[in-house]
Amino acid sequence: MGRAHRTREGLRRSLDRAAALDWDFVKTYVRAPGWIMEEAARFAHDKLGVRSGSHLCTPGIQLGQDLTTHLQATQRLEFGHVTTGTGRAEQDVTEIYTASDFRLIATPFAAQPLVGADPSLAQDERVTRLMPPWDTALVRQLAGAPPTDAQLATLRTEIDIYRRILAGGGVVALGTDQPLAPVGLHLHVGLRALHRFGMSPAEALRTVTVLPARAFGADRDLGTLEVGKLADLTVVDGDPFTDFDSLVRTVSVLRGGVPFEQRKLVEAFPAPAGARAAHGGSAEHWLEVGRQLRRDGCCDLHI
Repeated sequence: MGRAHRTREGLRRSLDRAAALDWDFVKTYVRAPGWIMEEAARFAHDKLGVRSGSHLCTPGIQLGQDLTTHLQATQRLEFGHVTTGTGRAEQDVTEIYTASDFRLIATPFAAQPLVGADPSLAQDERVTRLMPPWDTALVRQLAGAPPTDAQLATLRTEIDIYRRILAGGGVVALGTDQPLAPVGLHLHVGLRALHRFGMSPAEALRTVTVLPARAFGADRDLGTLEVGKLADLTVVDGDPFTDFDSLVRTVSVLRGGVPFEQRKLVEAFPAPAGARAAHGGSAEHWLEVGRQLRRDGCCDLHI
């Protein structure tokens, strides 16, 4: 839920609505001026007891926010960019995320070409049956070519920034961003990117378990397997500590102790032939739909 505001009264109405709906997180978007960022952060802390963040490392940290929802993303300011034109980050960026409680949600869009390193992902029924047709078409396109040396070099540069922050004691949580990337699959290729470029299985898994819990102040209930915590678990067919790619073979999940089997969830949706008949349109049509969604919602990643 997002609203644009020009007045404090309008912002207050949205924040009152947030309290009524018991929001878990308060995010300000790229066009929000500083006074909105500051007031939203104060309300999140004082009234809701939750975290607040935005795309902006600075002035986000100066205005009382807790995290950024990307390393570098859409913004309208002439300052505050955390990466250079070549994707590198300087020492001051690392220090912001390691010398304070400011957190980072990593959304490595550059990991998407890794689908081409494992083309079988495009045949997974969660792609062919559960994804909207524009995401299915995108995954199939990505699966059609292996990642190039240039793409891998760009991805390595980004992952190196996350590794430096983690090595310095910072908190990096792995995330996704729809419609810029197919949400469920992108989390897996993001994990593979972390592992491919130097993180151990345990280090990579921390970015989707204990570190997100810490980033959002939920580590009392989530993030680790301990007596008294919520039973939110993922059951995998394999051992990611010896075969990291087996993480994608999710058999079932437990949410709050309630089991959900992948097979039953998948079978609740039409088989690929039926889905294609229902949606209609060629792959080229749906790729263009996806590009339009990205342009209208944010930006074009040129994929």
